[in-house]
Amino acid sequence: MIKLLIFTLTLLSFSVYGQEIINDDNFEKKVSGKSAFSDDGKNIVVVEFWASFNSDNEFKDFKKLNGVSFYRCDISKSPSSKKEYSIKTIPTIIIYMDGIEKVKFKAGIGFTLSVTLEELQEAIDELLEESKF
Repeated sequence: MIKLLIFTLTLLSFSVYGQEIINDDNFEKKVSGKSAFSDDGKNIVVVEFWASFNSDNEFKDFKKLNGVSFYRCDISKSPSSKKEYSIKTIPTIIIYMDGIEKVKFKAGIGFTLSVTLEELQEAIDELLEESKF
């Protein structure tokens, strides 16, 4: 019964957040995976490195981002990804294009991220524009 309750709560949490939590097991596949439906062949992925104890400071407007896939990476379950991308503070948002890190936004001393939706979308739009050439 307890397993069923935990499973149900897990499913509900995914539907509330609306994006997938990734970890070391699927990180590279999610970040570098090409979409079969991409017209220009460029794949832009935004990953928020995150921890549940700091969920009050997570990026809340991910659903408003255009032209990207968005994932959260739980650093407690992803020590290799945390190390590879030098994650020192959370949240940290990294924008990847075709699996390559392009832009990084890091939290400050108070573990808060100062990037706005507009700044994040502008960085994404610049990468999309850059990829046209």
